[in-house]
Amino acid sequence: DAGLAKTALVQYLRQAAADRRIDCLIGGAGSVEMAVPYAAWRPLFTKLLPDAASALSADERRALMDGIRHPQLGPLVNAVVPGFFEETPLTQSLSGQARADATLSVLSEIIGLRATARFVLVLEDCHWMDSASWRLVLRIAQDWPQAMFLLTSRPGMDVAELSGLRRLDRFAEIKLSPLRADAIQALVESVLE
Repeated sequence: DAGLAKTALVQYLRQAAADRRIDCLIGGAGSVEMAVPYAAWRPLFTKLLPDAASALSADERRALMDGIRHPQLGPLVNAVVPGFFEETPLTQSLSGQARADATLSVLSEIIGLRATARFVLVLEDCHWMDSASWRLVLRIAQDWPQAMFLLTSRPGMDVAELSGLRRLDRFAEIKLSPLRADAIQALVESVLE
């Protein structure tokens, strides 16, 4: 539930990753974006890819796609960073499951290009995450097994997509219980010195 120190644990993990010079990619869902595909990933991809409104030319933005298997599918990144590329006839022709699958591939490859060999991926408030974001979590977990994922949520979240993650050998679920009164006191004393 809210207030059980999920964010404090995330901050600790981020600092530990930084101390070890491991990339820590951060995203998170919000209650007002539950119906927006990939909304939880926007903060993460906005940091990985410069904003389309920046001074980058179209050629410079295309150069950022060098290294993915099918650079002509680069405009599919618009699903997460709207307006990053002009749609092409190829990407306009994709629809339904073919477009969804190609988008997952492109986004996973971009993470692989921009992150270090080992990286930590943090997504907070996953209880508000849309189904497209869940599919991307599973795809990246399958594509990048050397990465560590930390997903936070409130109790009671049991989406179908989470079952795919639970089947991975390295999956671990930790349920936080409310802090004891003495632990709250120790935490407050520690923070306030």
